[in-house]
Amino acid sequence: MSDVANPDRSETASMANGSRKELAAGDLTVQFLSHFGRNYLLLLFSALCLAMVLAAGRPLYPAVLPVVLQAAVIFASAHMGEIYRKNPDFGDEAWWKQHTVSMAALAGACWGTGVLFWYLPDQFPAQAVLCLAYLGVTATAFAACAPSPAAYVAHAVFSLGPLAIRLIVQGGTTRLVLAAV
Repeated sequence: MSDVANPDRSETASMANGSRKELAAGDLTVQFLSHFGRNYLLLLFSALCLAMVLAAGRPLYPAVLPVVLQAAVIFASAHMGEIYRKNPDFGDEAWWKQHTVSMAALAGACWGTGVLFWYLPDQFPAQAVLCLAYLGVTATAFAACAPSPAAYVAHAVFSLGPLAIRLIVQGGTTRLVLAAV
């Protein structure tokens, strides 16, 4: 028989194993870095939060800090995505998983800093809009972090945690219900 009709099984098996490794790390990495590296639309949620701050008559300059941090995380994720696309052998699967969880936590922490500047304690409608914006961001993060539950939990804890704490500290039945959501 010819070599075409009877290919070397060991070579095919090693190629399949390499592909599986690439897919395992690749699914997680490419999906996460693609979503987070191109999540410029999340900045629209930031613009909504900035508009609330402006409507309340608060100064804009400190409220811009979370937006700058969020943009930096988006660009860092896009940069890491390019590194992965150019050299998928860079780092092993465990490194990419750890990096993905770290980037998700960092992105969540950037959103968490927004609570310091965008939470308006004396305006309940603004608090409700802020909660809706944060839920939208978290829903988007859920889609981006779907291959890695640890990445989603890291993002959610650091983004929603400060908001929930702030609502609980301020108290009131409605705020406690918002914090529970």
